[in-house]
Amino acid sequence: MFNIVAYAVVVFIVSIFFPRESYADGISPLLNLFTRETIFPASIVTLVIVLIEALILRWRIPEIKFKNHLWRSAIINIASSATGSLIVLAMAMDHYFVWESFSLILPLFVITLITEIPILKALYKEVNIDWKRTIKLSVGINVCSYFAVILLEFGLLFIFVFLPPITPKSAAKALVEGRDFGDSGVAMANRFGDTVIEQLIQYSKEFSLLNRFNASRIAEVLGTNKSVKSNEILVSLWNRENPYARLVGAIGLARHHEFPKKLDADSFLIQHVQDWIEYQSRKPSTDSPQFGEWMMNEAEVKSKADLSILALGYIGDCKAVPHLLTVLRLRGVEYWTHATACEAVARIASTDAIPVLEDCMKSPDFNALPEAFRALIALNDKQAIPLAIARVTPEIKNYNSGFVVKELSHVTGKDFGYNREHWQSWWKSKEQSWTIPSEYRKPYDEQRKLY
Repeated sequence: MFNIVAYAVVVFIVSIFFPRESYADGISPLLNLFTRETIFPASIVTLVIVLIEALILRWRIPEIKFKNHLWRSAIINIASSATGSLIVLAMAMDHYFVWESFSLILPLFVITLITEIPILKALYKEVNIDWKRTIKLSVGINVCSYFAVILLEFGLLFIFVFLPPITPKSAAKALVEGRDFGDSGVAMANRFGDTVIEQLIQYSKEFSLLNRFNASRIAEVLGTNKSVKSNEILVSLWNRENPYARLVGAIGLARHHEFPKKLDADSFLIQHVQDWIEYQSRKPSTDSPQFGEWMMNEAEVKSKADLSILALGYIGDCKAVPHLLTVLRLRGVEYWTHATACEAVARIASTDAIPVLEDCMKSPDFNALPEAFRALIALNDKQAIPLAIARVTPEIKNYNSGFVVKELSHVTGKDFGYNREHWQSWWKSKEQSWTIPSEYRKPYDEQRKLY
């Protein structure tokens, strides 16, 4: 009895201090009820597991009442979940939900069986089932519950991530909480106009909750809305001390074409970009003890630089170009920083960026190929076509860089997929006569939007 109580105490402590490592049957959170982001789906998934296994047990052992199967099913799952949680924690893993844990399903399934079989035998000793039948029952209920949980979690993922908000309140809440619900969600928020702004003020506590997770989406909404109220809020944000508030204000005012084009080396926006560039120069090796701390701090420095780069592009001042080109020359940089910098120089429309962008397209260590390609097209550089073709390989198909093929097809009107030889053959026959279509010689933001 003491061992059972001690085990329960350990599980309870783990669930509080390491909630993301708490698993049910190896793939779904059971005790993950201490974080706002997971309490609702975790509760649903846990109840579904217990209910499904109780129903199967009722079907296979009809002499016992359903309510008695329910509590037995709960005990079985608490035990296996605790074992799986402790093992995952001991491995220093930091996954939660099936989306990130497919690699652990098989070993944790085995652990689940090893944990549950003797408990199942003990709980059902009154019906005197033998070990062979116990093993079959355990395998059967877990296969069914695993399959059901996978389907359920993909369904929840679709509901919480891919379905856009349907009310100003839900749209504002999703924006402030930083839920990544995509461009369709931002478009939905934009549809509500000033109504969603009122909700944003409420949920963000007068925008005091702006951070690196929500700033860009909120800036997008406020910048798209050209109302007097939106403009007043952006002016207020730009004049605050909070750097994220100022960055949102800068992006929004630039989108409203009201940001003063006065930049110098000490400006607020350029300073964030320079801080990040300098921080990259201090990057330790991956096996250094300082690498983990560097990565944690880099996320914060990078987010401010990314927002600054976005603002600089919308402002359109050529004085920002040298700093943006420095960003593009760096290698080993996260995809979206390079992508944002490419779009920024395309908006500024400085031809000084052409040689650097061409070098980016040639570099095997540069991955933001779609954005670099479209930036060159926006700068009326026909050389973008053969440079993009040279990067076409089947290996990039499943990466963001692979979207360069889609952009290549949009601009040329041709579609040879990832067959570089077909692209090269077409270009050889059309190189002399081909010109960039007129729709891509417009200002960058008037062109067809990237994927």
